[in-house]
Amino acid sequence: MGRYYDPMTGAKLDRKRYIDFLSALRSNDLVVMQRDVPGTFTRDGYIGIFYFENLVVGSDGSVSLQLTERYANPR
Repeated sequence: MGRYYDPMTGAKLDRKRYIDFLSALRSNDLVVMQRDVPGTFTRDGYIGIFYFENLVVGSDGSVSLQLTERYANPR
């Protein structure tokens, strides 16, 4: 499918929201992909739900993973 990379620009890496986000990624194999308004965390629509593997969290807080299969399309 493809590799996903998010530099997490603007994320507060020491805050509960980011910590919970990483915890959810580490404990699941599904991810909901969405479009964001450029430069913000505001949702601009959904792409779909995907299985993923090979989660990598960079020392700078960036997140990357390999999308392996589409689970569901947006409605």
